[in-house]
Amino acid sequence: ETIANGYNVSTDDVTVDVSYIISGVLNVSIPDDETEASVLAALTNAIATSLGVHTSQIQVTIENNTATYTVRSDNAEDAVQFQNMMDRTVYASYLSSLLQQSGSGVVVLTSETSDEVTARKFHLHNVCFF
Repeated sequence: ETIANGYNVSTDDVTVDVSYIISGVLNVSIPDDETEASVLAALTNAIATSLGVHTSQIQVTIENNTATYTVRSDNAEDAVQFQNMMDRTVYASYLSSLLQQSGSGVVVLTSETSDEVTARKFHLHNVCFF
């Protein structure tokens, strides 16, 4: 109702669609023969597997052996659970073992997860605001 009032529209014209975002950084060791595309795919798959989610919920970028990731969840409780799993000291070695099992030579050296879960997005007349 507050959003509808703020944009001077009917509450029927507002649909709330919230995504919860967890982010973090991985310091990785990448073999010389790995392409950036294969590293991104391997990291995306390993993170998705570790959390039991689809790869479409994961976004990874990499620069200078530092991978930055985001994980999207439609549920706040799941987002907090993912954050807690990723915040454990053994997470880097767990990801490394998943990468090794998949045939990738990428090794995760360290992992840092943000302390915050960010909620994003609502829709108004089929227009999305971030």
